[in-house]
Amino acid sequence: MSIDRTTALSPLLFAQKTANYLSVATVQLANEQIETQGVAALALIQAILQINDRLGSNLDVMA
Repeated sequence: MSIDRTTALSPLLFAQKTANYLSVATVQLANEQIETQGVAALALIQAILQINDRLGSNLDVMA
């Protein structure tokens, strides 16, 4: 028996299949968001380090 015919005959199985698909899609989006936030955080850290390097070389600090 084909799974497609089973899901067509059984609304419960169809709903479970749909819920599983949506769950996987949600996890994939969450992982992509985490990756994007990580990339943005690294870019921000690198920008801060470059600013600190420029400030240190342009300012004369007197004690």
